[in-house]
Amino acid sequence: MGFGRQKLDEAEQLFRKALELNPENADSTGNFANFMAFIPHNPDEAERLYRTALELDPHNAIKAGNFGQFLVTCDRVDEGVPLLQLAWILNGGKPNQLSGEVALYIGIIERCTGRDDAQTLGRLKTLLLIGFQRDDWSFDAVLETAKAKLSVEDHALYSALTEAILDADRVTTLDSFERWRLVAPVSMDQPWEIKAG
Repeated sequence: MGFGRQKLDEAEQLFRKALELNPENADSTGNFANFMAFIPHNPDEAERLYRTALELDPHNAIKAGNFGQFLVTCDRVDEGVPLLQLAWILNGGKPNQLSGEVALYIGIIERCTGRDDAQTLGRLKTLLLIGFQRDDWSFDAVLETAKAKLSVEDHALYSALTEAILDADRVTTLDSFERWRLVAPVSMDQPWEIKAG
């Protein structure tokens, strides 16, 4: 179900008013960046807002991760990976949705560039076995960006992983993928060198 143009305009005006009242609020700035990136899809303004949010709160793992994801979906992987690395470090290996999101993006990047994603999938397997609180999010943009670069099998696996990250009841469906069944869990606190393409 989509939003009507009037509702989108109203939401944008509310975001702008909130920033006008408190321009130093990193959370409002980051939320507005997410909105501009994916709802009315204004990538130039979204990027400006992501940069501002991270400048206002440079040690915030979620803001680094969101900006990293945005850059990856814009096919700017070399710029996005350092932010995803930063998000992982700032998050400290916590079992939460951000860890799942970062690992998912890195795994997709690895497969799109022909590298082995077993260590990344191992972290995702550990995270999904531990469990964590799920939040609303959309992986549609990153899956669409990667679709032309992934094999049909890899796209299906990563699509199923997005569902499992968002819904604990979907975790068991991953066992239908042989590659997933063969993945050995990797500790969330094990050092991880994340590489760009």
